[in-house]
Amino acid sequence: MAQLELLSPVHIGDGERLTGFDFVREGPYLKVYFFDRVIQVVEREPRNLRENILISIKTQSTAGSSFLESLFKDYPHLKNKIEPVYTVRINGKLQSLQIESFIKSVYKPYIPGSEIKGAIRHLFLVGVLMENKEIRKELIEVLQKGHIKDAEEILEKNVFYPRNAQKRNAQQDLFKAFVVSDSEPIDPSHLQIEVPELVGSNEKIYPCEALKEGTVVNFREYIDQKILPHFSKFGSYRFLDYIKPENFYKKLKEFSQKFYGDLLDEEIRFFKEKGKHQTVLHLENIKKRLNDGILLRLGKHEGYLSTTVMLLVKREDPQLFEKVFRQTQSKVRNEVNKTRRITQDGKTFGWALLKV
Repeated sequence: MAQLELLSPVHIGDGERLTGFDFVREGPYLKVYFFDRVIQVVEREPRNLRENILISIKTQSTAGSSFLESLFKDYPHLKNKIEPVYTVRINGKLQSLQIESFIKSVYKPYIPGSEIKGAIRHLFLVGVLMENKEIRKELIEVLQKGHIKDAEEILEKNVFYPRNAQKRNAQQDLFKAFVVSDSEPIDPSHLQIEVPELVGSNEKIYPCEALKEGTVVNFREYIDQKILPHFSKFGSYRFLDYIKPENFYKKLKEFSQKFYGDLLDEEIRFFKEKGKHQTVLHLENIKKRLNDGILLRLGKHEGYLSTTVMLLVKREDPQLFEKVFRQTQSKVRNEVNKTRRITQDGKTFGWALLKV
């Protein structure tokens, strides 16, 4: 059994949004009912009343005031017939009636095993890239030639696949031996509505449900030692020894201290320049925890060819960093990589400490 201690709010979306049909605002709190549950109550109302309510639902949009607030105001007896699934605190001034929802199972949030494994895989990759000059040089040469779309595949093949691999085959991937379960269900009391600010941009972003800083999440993980011997039939791997149980977590902690130590320094410099002293203190406190476990990033944040991997490229070729960053972003900004998402109380998103 392993644990994740969240060092900042974490949002992992399910691709859906809560709307004014799903919740009611009461002061600093949001009561979430979910529209389908409300409809079940409406369906049991007398026919004339039910038809009036259904007509109003069909003609209502999500713009303006919350439909559910209006419904309970017009028909207060309905509110007495249904309890909210959960109630969460709103951190900030909630103006939007659309909120990015956290992934849940039976109304309880959880962190998917794929999310945790992906974060560990990413740390493993950038850690290897930091310590291996040969692979770093090859990546830079590919980027210099303008083959940006090929860079991620080449990098992955060098780290996770046998030396002679012509293309990526899931059966040959070293991380096939690393098994991670979904987390245990988390009580919704650990959720909070965050109203983020996008530092460095005037672009509006949606509020989101996020697990609070300090939440502890349990899950299962292990190296499947039955699979390890089978890798030898695929050829020679550069980093097969790293995936062995006696080495794996030591390497991850080493990678975490080196890479995230540097990344946190970059983030602290950024927020100092922006005058965000509360965020600077928040990040400095996270950096103090580097020795307590394995630092990870979860949820919405960087991909391979943005801040994380490109942080390594930036030091050796700043102009190449700028060129690649502009080509991998959907919107070209005057300043490269100058936006960050923070909460109303100055916290960044996605930091978690893995304890095995």
